[in-house]
Amino acid sequence: MSTIVIFLAALLACSLLAGWLIKVRSRRRQLPWTNAFADAQTRKLTPEERSAVENYLESLTQVLQVPGPTGASAAPISLALNAESNNVMMLTHAITRYGISTDDPNKWRYYLDSVEVHLPP
Repeated sequence: MSTIVIFLAALLACSLLAGWLIKVRSRRRQLPWTNAFADAQTRKLTPEERSAVENYLESLTQVLQVPGPTGASAAPISLALNAESNNVMMLTHAITRYGISTDDPNKWRYYLDSVEVHLPP
């Protein structure tokens, strides 16, 4: 009889510990990633900036849907702004500039990480 009671107590303790771990992990996933950028400053987007970002995301989505040189198309990705997108963090990333030897007036190509960014002249 005492063996069964000890076994049930150990089973109860393990199930309580597993439930607590699941609760902590689910709560951690719901927290914003502000701790990853603790030194970043935040600000609100202006309506002009928001429309520029929406236009950029729309054009980027169209570029990503074009099949590559091998004929394989990328998986469809839906990029859109939501209500929390009005708050932005100001971070510093390097923009890489490559020059193309051509007579084209826009001979520079700008890349942010691995994505080409079209900057106004």
